[in-house]
Amino acid sequence: MKKFTSYLIILIGIICGQYATAQPNTFPAAGQVGIGTATPNPSAKLEIKSTGKGFLMPRMTEAQRNAIKSPAKGLQVFQTDGAPGFYFYNGTAWESLKTTAGANTSLSNLSNVAINTSLSPQTPGNINLGSFGHDWNDLYLLGEVWCGSFGVMKINYDPNNGKDNISIGGFAIQDDENTHGSIAIGIGSLFNNYGNNNIGIGWTSLSQVFYGSNNVGLGYHTNTNSDTISNSTALGAEAIVTASNQVRVGTTTTSSIGGFVGWTTIADKRFNKILQQNIPGLDFINQLKPITYTLDVNAVKTALKNPNAKSLDKRLLAADTLFNDVKTTPTIYTGFSGQDVETVAKKLNFQFNGVDTPKNPKDLYGLRYDEFVVPLVKSVQELSAQNDELKKEVEDLKSTVALIQSQINSNTSEQATAANLITIARLEQNVPNPFKQQTTIKYYIPKEVNTAFIKIMNANGEAIKIVQIAAKGYGQFTFQSASLAAGNYTYSLFIDGKLIDTKQMLLTK
Repeated sequence: MKKFTSYLIILIGIICGQYATAQPNTFPAAGQVGIGTATPNPSAKLEIKSTGKGFLMPRMTEAQRNAIKSPAKGLQVFQTDGAPGFYFYNGTAWESLKTTAGANTSLSNLSNVAINTSLSPQTPGNINLGSFGHDWNDLYLLGEVWCGSFGVMKINYDPNNGKDNISIGGFAIQDDENTHGSIAIGIGSLFNNYGNNNIGIGWTSLSQVFYGSNNVGLGYHTNTNSDTISNSTALGAEAIVTASNQVRVGTTTTSSIGGFVGWTTIADKRFNKILQQNIPGLDFINQLKPITYTLDVNAVKTALKNPNAKSLDKRLLAADTLFNDVKTTPTIYTGFSGQDVETVAKKLNFQFNGVDTPKNPKDLYGLRYDEFVVPLVKSVQELSAQNDELKKEVEDLKSTVALIQSQINSNTSEQATAANLITIARLEQNVPNPFKQQTTIKYYIPKEVNTAFIKIMNANGEAIKIVQIAAKGYGQFTFQSASLAAGNYTYSLFIDGKLIDTKQMLLTK
């Protein structure tokens, strides 16, 4: 037994000696432990040093880890199942030591990196937020997005105070405390905006809208020319609206507005009420004054300028070209003057919708030329009716001439006698002619005549009235049209049974 014990002591000594040679373990007086080093770092209680082997901590399943009784805070293990990995006990629960874990939601774990909780880089201008291949998911903001010294984007949503504005571009909706429901895209758009639900898209679009609401400006420097314009739309660079409930497209330099089909005006009889055929035709058209003219562009621009316009921020470098003098070759237009057309319409008591009258002192006269179609159609209808009436009168005259020619040819001798008497007897043209209700017929009867009468006939040669003349010398009588139809009539002077002369007269209604 003593021999076996001696052998065991010698074997342990050999083993310990070999291990001490391969892995020197030291226990300094300071209480430090070094494995693989005789001089552990003074700041460490335990230092393991090796260039060929690693440190292997306890390995166990999740159930085994959770079975550890009263784990100390900071205790570490390697979990082999479930979500494998290194875990440490944080004092209340086991927490994974993920080397790929990023910033937490409060950024409180970024205190020792180059980005602090305000996402401000230590060196300005050298860190990107996201990239083409690594983009952010959701972005939550409670303020503006700035570019250099400009606040270029702000989405303001405050349901409690009714503020829900969107602005993109420096100085867009400069004062969003006094407006809601507005959208501004472009530098200086809606700059002086105190109204609601305005939309401005383009450089300084609707920058002078002030207290107006529900306006739309689409294009560079679209604007209003007074402070309270609402429910209007300006389309195209520098287009200006001058009154509420108005749409303006383009400017004085715009040379064409159109498409492949004409503008459609709703004209559904189902919804047209108080129908009246009271449109004047020739009376209206004949009093219009067609003109050619050129447009004083600079005077128009001065009239369109808002007298209360406020200056934009001096840092807006783009030039304000709206009020610069324009030097171009004058364009010659044809048309009418709005004031002249308005005067004619008022004179005829015609409620003509073709004149767009100014709604305020800064508004301009305008004409809707499509509205002239209706009175023009009425004029053509009136001319057509007059033409038909004239055609009938010509036919009546032809019939009368033929009848008279027949009478002349049938009794040449009687005509010869009448020719002698006609140098003495005389039948004059009725006055007025044409006439509507009555006309006067004058005559002269020689003293030697025995009998005389005047016979009035219609276009068919039928006698409708015979006037007996008893007194000799100069005389006259008035012919009443009564219920006679409009048309051509003749009247003839007979002396002693002989036809002396025949005249024509025209009855109108």
